[in-house]
Amino acid sequence: MEEKKTKNTEKGAEKVNKTAEAAASKLKQRFNTFSKNLSKNNTIKFLASTVKNPASAVKENISNYSEFKKAWQLPVIIGLIYTIISLINLAISKVYVPAHKSFFGKQIDAVWSWNKLEQIDWLKELFTQFFAYLIPLLFVAGIYYLVALVFKKKANFFRLVTIVTIASIPAILATFILAPIAGAISPTFAFVVLMSGISYGSIMAYENLNAEINYQTNERVFANVLFMIVTYLILAILFDSLLKNALGGKTIPFDSLNNLLNN
Repeated sequence: MEEKKTKNTEKGAEKVNKTAEAAASKLKQRFNTFSKNLSKNNTIKFLASTVKNPASAVKENISNYSEFKKAWQLPVIIGLIYTIISLINLAISKVYVPAHKSFFGKQIDAVWSWNKLEQIDWLKELFTQFFAYLIPLLFVAGIYYLVALVFKKKANFFRLVTIVTIASIPAILATFILAPIAGAISPTFAFVVLMSGISYGSIMAYENLNAEINYQTNERVFANVLFMIVTYLILAILFDSLLKNALGGKTIPFDSLNNLLNN
């Protein structure tokens, strides 16, 4: 009886080992396939090349993103990454209160309140964060496209969206990853890192958008001035509309404020 039990145990162990080896082999095979597909992915290569060559890489690869079926993936993927990072930051800000001093100077220890996660409407935040990224991106590309039409320039909307998407990556990295890390050293250093990331992305967008539309000398100046005017006008209208909703149909009482300051 004991010999049979021992044999059965050995057989069972062999089956487990074989099953584990087969599973490991399948996982390894899938990982290798994924790695090969990833290395062949033109979008990944494109993004990697923009790190070293932010202008020339866009110029060389942007023609591959002239149609919707090829251009939609990049903004959606970056938008989802932005959304995930935003949700993680939101969750941390909800549950974690860092050590600090109270108004009266009393030292208060850091606190983790995991029960506050229940207060987050995850589905609502998911859509809110995703569209908070996607709408400004389409907004900027759309205005540049319209301005290009005013100056009778040939412009491809999907290429412009791709350029703005790529330019947004440094700002996302700086805002959600690099600046918080720098903040552990110094708030001033965190601010410098944050603004550097935003500036780098803005310069990337400016240079590549203008190169794509191919503005000439003075055209470039006037086209970008027009872009800023239209942008400020739309933002002012939106701000005024939101303010009216908040104030019950009223807007900022500029006349009353002016009279008050002058009296």
